[in-house]
Amino acid sequence: AIASVIDVLRGQLAQLEKEIVADRAGVKAYQVELQHLDRQKVEAEERLVTNREWAKQFDRDIGPFERKYHTLTLDIHSLYENARVEHGKGIECLMDAFDYHPEFK
Repeated sequence: AIASVIDVLRGQLAQLEKEIVADRAGVKAYQVELQHLDRQKVEAEERLVTNREWAKQFDRDIGPFERKYHTLTLDIHSLYENARVEHGKGIECLMDAFDYHPEFK
């Protein structure tokens, strides 16, 4: 009876030792993966700093051109609107003075 209890305990001990070895291997794998993720985090943070600096420089360099572009598009819109109105007046003048019909150019 005691011998069978000892055999059972030895079997359980052997099983526990196998599990400990497997757990250590698992811990090692997690540590390797954690180191890899830490390196990726550091690289991402470095890229973030670089990208923020690039964005600031872009805003400094391109910002004035962007504002000028916006002003120019507003000016072009105004000029186009004026040309459209004046064109309409010209068509009316042709219709009045020369019996012009836009539909029958």
